[in-house]
Amino acid sequence: KNYLQVKTCQETSLLPLLGNLANPSPAQGWGEEEFLSLSGRGPAPLIMGLALLHHLWASHGITLPLMAEYFSRLGTWLLLEYIPPDDPQARTLIRSREATLPEYSEGAFSAAFAPAFEDIRSASLPGSGRKLVLLKKRKT
Repeated sequence: KNYLQVKTCQETSLLPLLGNLANPSPAQGWGEEEFLSLSGRGPAPLIMGLALLHHLWASHGITLPLMAEYFSRLGTWLLLEYIPPDDPQARTLIRSREATLPEYSEGAFSAAFAPAFEDIRSASLPGSGRKLVLLKKRKT
């Protein structure tokens, strides 16, 4: 829906991308330069990952430190939604894999992202246990 809206309005400062972050497409085309890889397109000013992290963790076993490192290469600002492992949607994802999954908790989230990002602002989403977190990449 967002892509169609951007296309209709001829928006040039927003690029909605649909892809698999667990297996992103590489640079493609002639000389691998026609279509850049996801990381080759950046860094973007803002990356939004809403209802994303728990899918990368539960469905693909990607650790929070690996997510933090990858996102630090993609953009300067991050708006992420942290969904706790006891959330009903997360419970559905991990039903049969819980024993084999890497650590995933709010403390682990903070510890993983702190080396590369400053926690600028957080807001709890009422009644859900979910949080929106705005992060800014630390200057190196």
